[in-house]
Amino acid sequence: MNLKTIFHNRYFEILISLFLLLGVIIVISTPDIPFFKWTASFAMQTTVLYVLLGIFFLLISQERLLFLTFFCAACLSMFLKGNFNPNLKLPVKSQNEVLTTAFIKLEQSDTGEVNMFEVLKQNPDLICFNKPTNVDNKNLFKLIKKEFHYSIAFSGRSFEQIIYSKYPFVTADTILLDGNPQVLYSMSFPTSKENVYFINTFFSDPLHEEASTKYRFNLGRLIVYLRPIKSPLIVAGDFNSVSWSGELNYFKKSLNLEDSRRAFYPSLPNLLETPKDHIFYTDKFSCVDFHEFREWQGRHLGISSSFQINNGQIQANKINQTKR
Repeated sequence: MNLKTIFHNRYFEILISLFLLLGVIIVISTPDIPFFKWTASFAMQTTVLYVLLGIFFLLISQERLLFLTFFCAACLSMFLKGNFNPNLKLPVKSQNEVLTTAFIKLEQSDTGEVNMFEVLKQNPDLICFNKPTNVDNKNLFKLIKKEFHYSIAFSGRSFEQIIYSKYPFVTADTILLDGNPQVLYSMSFPTSKENVYFINTFFSDPLHEEASTKYRFNLGRLIVYLRPIKSPLIVAGDFNSVSWSGELNYFKKSLNLEDSRRAFYPSLPNLLETPKDHIFYTDKFSCVDFHEFREWQGRHLGISSSFQINNGQIQANKINQTKR
């Protein structure tokens, strides 16, 4: 009995069809179970797998499963497109000031080898580092201090947060989530009448049910903390969750945030990599650029996004200034 005969068996075909549809349902409507959440985080890889299965079914002339796999791949593609900010079309940069924010997550192995020249090439105005508290990266920061005159640092239970800025801080505050401070500060930005608010955040990986419950609780506390802010807001950090997860979808909707990431493409040698660091922003900004930082081995280091105060906000500021 060859493969073609097996996959043309009616009962085996029904069984495969059920598994294919179940995979799509788990990704799109993920049950509140840690294992299924972990599985759904590989939605990008699952989509590629469906396409490869479709090619396989094409080769063995299994038309029904071919149609079903491509249908499932299309559903997942539309789902991912909707969660990667489908309305984000990078506008042409105007003559107004650009605010570029970079987020870098350092690992235990990063003791100074990270190529900061690649990061500085993007000309960031803010650089946020999250790093383990027991790792010394003083050599890494020597180059940065020459470019950035303002900095702030907080140490938590499991990680340290260091922020470098070209603009002076106006206010600074923290909220403690699971023993780790989340830094919220504001600064004056040339094209904005209001102070621009920025928060660098970190969440532990919700690996099991108790951690998942704590994750949702802390995310809810952060929503309550940020909701009163009506000024331009940027939320960056390591959320340890993909942007299409139920928790982050609720987080974005609750605060009317957009994702600056347009798409994600795993690369060798990390084909099972998932995007867990994010830079979100409110509608008072326009995102004009996005960049991902990787080491030469392909390991993901961080991301950066460039923003301008959107035209509506600039026009409103000009009108208010004229009235005065």
